Amino acid sequence: MRTRWLDRAVREADRARKEVVDLTRAIVALDTTNTGAPDSGNESLVAEFLADYLRREGVPVTLVGRTPERNNLVASLPGSRRGCGLLLLSHSDVVPAGDPSTWKTPPFTPTIEHGRLYGRGAADMKGTAAAEVVALLVAHRLRVPLRKEVRLVCFADEETGGAFGSGWMRQAHPELLKADVALNEGGGRRHRVGRGLHYGVAWNEKGRHEAVITFSGAGGHAATPWRGDNAIAYAAEFVDRVRKHQPDPVFDRTLLAGFRWVP
Repeated sequence: MRTRWLDRAVREADRARKEVVDLTRAIVALDTTNTGAPDSGNESLVAEFLADYLRREGVPVTLVGRTPERNNLVASLPGSRRGCGLLLLSHSDVVPAGDPSTWKTPPFTPTIEHGRLYGRGAADMKGTAAAEVVALLVAHRLRVPLRKEVRLVCFADEETGGAFGSGWMRQAHPELLKADVALNEGGGRRHRVGRGLHYGVAWNEKGRHEAVITFSGAGGHAATPWRGDNAIAYAAEFVDRVRKHQPDPVFDRTLLAGFRWVP
């Protein structure tokens, strides 16, 4: 049963590629530049556009925001059991476009050249927002039987801290962010392995690991530098090696052993 629904969903998703591109172009054209000022962003332009897009096909939508101009979009498909199984996350604000003269085409006039879509926010992350909206619509159109709710949240104010987006929602509407699994941007890159393509998914969220590293050396006189052992040189070499290090992706199916998730 699950294989049949998955095959249908994949075929429908393939047919919806143009819809994803067209929807991306439509919302890239909406200037939602977030400078960090409270009155910037105007993310309601995108939230209201996507809300209308989803409502036309009967998908329930809610707009919530700290201010009317900076709304967050919430849309969902119900499941047969309680709780949200999958949370699709994106954001509608973009960083400033900078000097217009550095752009080959206007930043808010989406343009396709050589199979790529150019425009401020196309990659970060209105393209993903459009893909998630269409994914939700594909499941809705096919009436895919879901065990748990699938919810889409498109935040405002991701680029400058989330005071009008995820941070505010966490305080004002925490129930809308609870889910078994959340899918967000930045998980990994595309890699070719053999004759196939693998798409990376990073588990958990970004974090940090603090360490104290000591470099030892020996003092010396400027007239006899060969007798010294400069610890600063070792530290500089270490920092440079860390900067250049690019870890190889790991493709190990055994890492998924025992993991089973069905929406």
